[in-house]
Amino acid sequence: MVEQESKAVKSIVLGVVELQDLTDSEQKERLRLERQVERAFYVAGCALAKLKTDKLYRSTHSTFEDYCQDRFSFTRRHVNYLIAAAGVVDNLKMGTNCSQNNEDAENLILPTTASQCRPLTALEPLKQVEAWSEAITQAGGIRPSSPYCPRSCTEYAATEENTEPVACGGSSSDCCQRELRPQRKRRLLGCYCCGE
Repeated sequence: MVEQESKAVKSIVLGVVELQDLTDSEQKERLRLERQVERAFYVAGCALAKLKTDKLYRSTHSTFEDYCQDRFSFTRRHVNYLIAAAGVVDNLKMGTNCSQNNEDAENLILPTTASQCRPLTALEPLKQVEAWSEAITQAGGIRPSSPYCPRSCTEYAATEENTEPVACGGSSSDCCQRELRPQRKRRLLGCYCCGE
């Protein structure tokens, strides 16, 4: 029985990894590559918008949706999300006038995922900038995660359409608000607190 217990005990060897400092050129390359990864959805959205508006799919496909499905395995909804997200990023860049000052462009906090942009698409371009700034403030001055965006967007959508937010009915005391949109846009903004 003692032999069985000793066989059951496995030794765990932990290795110590020594971190190495990067040279200045390596740090610059890392930053460039990280920014490239962060902008991937934006670049894809811009490219898809250009393919669509210039109808560059017409030699092989009759519709843009068929082209995207066959070429990239993207659904129509995903393509629309990427294109809309790229538009939001463009609006955020223009709304902060960062295109006029390269230093501001380097320090500007922009969305890194299409899901961060999605709630902003329901707002007018100027309201997108205000809502994104509010989301950054709520996140403590850093790039906000996706749940911060709908909260600030809900507030701006309510003021934009002159409607009062309706409590979502969540059990959390600081549960975010949802608002009912006018008849033409009959949908509720989702609540990340209670899952409704």
